[in-house]
Amino acid sequence: MLPNAEFQSAWLTVRRLAGLKDVRLHDLRHSFASDAIMDGTPLEVVGKMLGHKNYRTTQRYAHIADKALREAVNRTSKTIARAARGKAKAPRRRGA
Repeated sequence: MLPNAEFQSAWLTVRRLAGLKDVRLHDLRHSFASDAIMDGTPLEVVGKMLGHKNYRTTQRYAHIADKALREAVNRTSKTIARAARGKAKAPRRRGA
């Protein structure tokens, strides 16, 4: 493990080379968790990925899961509405 001063120096170099002026590692961690949740990864799994020992720590990301769920419901509703208007075929159910 790098001493803090060396780590900070390396992180500043990475940010400079990537053109990222004001990004903290915590920002990247938060983005990682948010992306995982929006991709449908359960909160419990995200918590384990982040190393959270307490499930409540991961709960702060729950609003993102709610947003992703709401967006999925809206997309599905629009597909059903288009199908009802005859503009798109409803997907066939297996075994039907």
